[in-house]
Amino acid sequence: MNIAAIAQRIGADPRVLRYVLFHGLVPGADDASLGRGTTRSFSVSEAFAIALAARLFAGGLRQPFVKGLLRGLMDKAGALEPTLAKPPDPDESTLFEVADGVNVRMRRGRGGALDDPAWTALAGGRVLERSYRPGVVTSVDLADLIRRLHGL
Repeated sequence: MNIAAIAQRIGADPRVLRYVLFHGLVPGADDASLGRGTTRSFSVSEAFAIALAARLFAGGLRQPFVKGLLRGLMDKAGALEPTLAKPPDPDESTLFEVADGVNVRMRRGRGGALDDPAWTALAGGRVLERSYRPGVVTSVDLADLIRRLHGL
């Protein structure tokens, strides 16, 4: 999949996706280039990471956070491929949430009912107290993003 296809499928500005690539936010994605003027083609996991970065930027997150997150994600790119190969069911939701720009959690569910896992500090991986209430939450529906990348 190329930049134009990713941008069209997720409804993003191609300039944002090129920004992600220009700044090396998706490890390995720069290897997809065969030289200036040649259309780059990305693996499913690279396309997902590029699209996720665009959504996180749209949600107001800053480059250092997004870069760190994507580096961790792409370390496990091989494990991601089978998950990304098939689109989730239409009633399935997987929300990736970022709280206060530093804490994360993954919420999953079906039919609008989502679980309520504890927040984790991205730096260090410490699980936060259940009493933690974030001031600001940025949320990306990963299931929707995957469905869009599949053209659904």
